[in-house]
Amino acid sequence: GAAHARRRGIPTVLSIHALPGLATSYIPDLDGLRGRVECLLWTYAHWLLKKFDTITTPTRAIANIVAERTGISPRTVSNGIDLRAFTSSPLAPDVERTLRSKFGLPADVPLLLYVGRLDIEKRVDRILRAAAQTMRATDAHLLIVGDGREKPALLNLCHSLGVKNRAHFT
Repeated sequence: GAAHARRRGIPTVLSIHALPGLATSYIPDLDGLRGRVECLLWTYAHWLLKKFDTITTPTRAIANIVAERTGISPRTVSNGIDLRAFTSSPLAPDVERTLRSKFGLPADVPLLLYVGRLDIEKRVDRILRAAAQTMRATDAHLLIVGDGREKPALLNLCHSLGVKNRAHFT
């Protein structure tokens, strides 16, 4: 597609939302295989990025990593979340009671919240471990909103950390 666009004088844009480490997180690290594959993917990325007129990333952090690894500096273009759509205003008491009841959350306990995919590259296991420390020191509960391939392993981790009854998955 990029070659066709170049022949026709059509500008091309490549938007990078995942780095090679995402792909390699799914392969076993046998004899350093993961590191070698990631290195090959960065070499390929360096070659590929030169084929486009503009490279974008949704965050400055990803842009910095791409620039460091390839020497090519992408533009950062936000995903466009309108922060005015979110509010820190408390919920009406009846709405909060209904939501807590729906997810099995006791009234009046602090909540820890994770919202996102439950896949290996998100490292939700780290969130669970940190939450477990907080939950051992307080009466807080953890609410996890999302789904993914790691959900069964995360449920098992909650059990082994002793927080199964205070970790709630939607």
